[in-house]
Amino acid sequence: MKIKRLIQVLLLMITVFLCACGDSKNERKTATVSYVSEGSSDSRIENERYELSLEENYSVMILRDKVTGEIWSSSPTDENFDRESLNPLWQKRTSSVFQIGYTNIAAGLGVINNAALLQMDYTAAGRLDGDVLYVSYDLLQPGIKLTLAFSLEEDGFRVKVPYEGIEEYGDTFSLVSVAVLPFMGGAADFSEGYYLYPDGSGAIMEFQDIAHIGVSNYSYEIYGNMEKYEEMCTEFEPELPQVMLPVYGVRIGDRGYLTVVTQGEADSRITISCSTKVIPLNGIYGEFIYRRGFEDARVKTSTVLSYASGLIEGDREIYYRFLEKGEADYSHMAVNYREYLQAEGIQYGGDRGEFPLMLDILMGIEEEGLLFDEFKQTTSFEQAENMMSELAAAGTTGLQINLKGYTKGGYNSEPLKFGINSSIGGRGGLNKFLKAAGEAQVPVTLDMNLLNAWDRKGGFSTRTDIIYLGNYTVLTDQDKTLFLLSPEVALERMEKFTGKARSFEIAGYSLSGVADVLAYNYNDGHRYSAEETIGIWREMLQELRGSASKVTVTGGNGYVFGYVDCLKDIPGEDLGFRYTTRSVPFYQMVVHGMADYTMKAGNLSGDLETAMLKWIEYGCVPYFELTYEGSEDLMHTSYNQLFTSRYDSWKEDVVGLYTEMKEAVGGLRSLTMEEHADLSDGLYRVTYSDGTRVYVNYSSDDREAEGITISARSYKVVKGEGS
Repeated sequence: MKIKRLIQVLLLMITVFLCACGDSKNERKTATVSYVSEGSSDSRIENERYELSLEENYSVMILRDKVTGEIWSSSPTDENFDRESLNPLWQKRTSSVFQIGYTNIAAGLGVINNAALLQMDYTAAGRLDGDVLYVSYDLLQPGIKLTLAFSLEEDGFRVKVPYEGIEEYGDTFSLVSVAVLPFMGGAADFSEGYYLYPDGSGAIMEFQDIAHIGVSNYSYEIYGNMEKYEEMCTEFEPELPQVMLPVYGVRIGDRGYLTVVTQGEADSRITISCSTKVIPLNGIYGEFIYRRGFEDARVKTSTVLSYASGLIEGDREIYYRFLEKGEADYSHMAVNYREYLQAEGIQYGGDRGEFPLMLDILMGIEEEGLLFDEFKQTTSFEQAENMMSELAAAGTTGLQINLKGYTKGGYNSEPLKFGINSSIGGRGGLNKFLKAAGEAQVPVTLDMNLLNAWDRKGGFSTRTDIIYLGNYTVLTDQDKTLFLLSPEVALERMEKFTGKARSFEIAGYSLSGVADVLAYNYNDGHRYSAEETIGIWREMLQELRGSASKVTVTGGNGYVFGYVDCLKDIPGEDLGFRYTTRSVPFYQMVVHGMADYTMKAGNLSGDLETAMLKWIEYGCVPYFELTYEGSEDLMHTSYNQLFTSRYDSWKEDVVGLYTEMKEAVGGLRSLTMEEHADLSDGLYRVTYSDGTRVYVNYSSDDREAEGITISARSYKVVKGEGS
């Protein structure tokens, strides 16, 4: 036991040493400090609508609406909450404009100290520079300085933490995170209202739902959490929420606001705090990450986090956008965020062509054997052409085909080589299929995963080409068979792929690993921050849009908005945490009219009737993943989740569903969703920008709403005056 313990200690010491080293890009350094000098005492800014002030030695922010007289504060303003009943510790915490997390990196224990402003000895000063109020804080105990910059907008205000205003001058502690206005929007359990957060399609926690009481805080990493590397790498459904938008919302009574992380969102998280006996108050807030903690996989007896020595660079900013009184529901929050995106240049509406039927065709995949892998063919190019011809002849005028598993090694054979599998028809078969598709005016995309690298296929370096975590362990799955490529290697792979793909008459590309995994890299000499990785993806997508008519991605992280035509595999619900009351189509309301999107393939839904109702309610386009042959041969492959896919078995359902949806809701595709309402148990209404209302009834009984009868397990579309 002593020897085992000694080995664990030595491993921990090695980890600490490695995390303290690193290359020059991430060495610990003091930023160029923009700091308000002591003695400066500005504390207020205002515009035509709002007045914002920092009070009580800059510990509390007060925002007053000069039109309505309403007050918002960094301290809870919910009339049902009695702050004076709290103990002194929580009175300090709820009165603090921010709280920080900090750690002793040299100690190597990974312990985070969380402290609110009023729990620390500090000095503060404010300076007005134009329309911006800079307030600088010197936190004496941890030895950290930081600045908050407040600015007003017509509809709210912004809070920025400038990177140049951060200084770590102490010898012991290093900054890990900053949570701004953590108690603004705090609400008691018996208040009316809820929090909206971007878990999957969107989730709501109602204050009066007792299920959340006493539940531990939970933080949503925007665009994903690479610390949970095993779940990130799994080919099956992850147990991690898909957080695709940098937003959250607050509704208390008939007022509320939407919050958008506008800078540094890839290095930020959204935290939900639930009420307890000690503090009967719920909260939601944004938190900026300056150092990420990673578990050391080599230490098995306990959880030890190691932290990078250097700060994650970049400014961070949150934009609080207030909603008009009486318009603080999640529908208005979605409209508000869409208006923000439009102001940022994202385009909605316009001619989007025929209502689409998105069809993935799996050609084949290798089954791993003891000595040799065996290619399992599920569709040849000739068979794919037959499928296309029959579907087109049956009236699927918006058919769009994506080919999967067409290369030599089939699906999941990355690193991808462009050689076309000969058993399914080779290059000649692909050319013949594409010629027929062109004549039938059916767009065809080629599927590609930019990030996956399978050990059994080789063709990459586990030293220089793949992603490492902050504790210098490799990002991989439990079996160490699947790795993720570094962003620059993925980009190089894409350039080689498109160079060869241009010799074929394809419409474009369907990419995985761009919009569903934000894979930043800590590997020495190949380091890429989350923001740098986003920059690489956007540059690549911009180039693809210039050379291809169709760019489709799996996943829907917000940084791809405006760069793609279709978002695939968008969740239709939240992950189902205990504190969540219900899921809502917030994501779909934001995206509809900007890009097409799909949910799970209809043939994998388990209940196609319910799936179609969900597609209609959520504004999705129909999507299937089929094979010409049956899926029995996939049972022992890495793609055995495609358990029912035979074309002959699904053709009639595909054609019937597409025809019905095209006739019923095809004309709504370019419109925006203005409202989603839960009318009663199982009955929902969606209203579009032209006034069209779509009623969806999931119950087994007929339902009536607004003088309209909606049959059981059915829907009804009522055209608007502007349609």
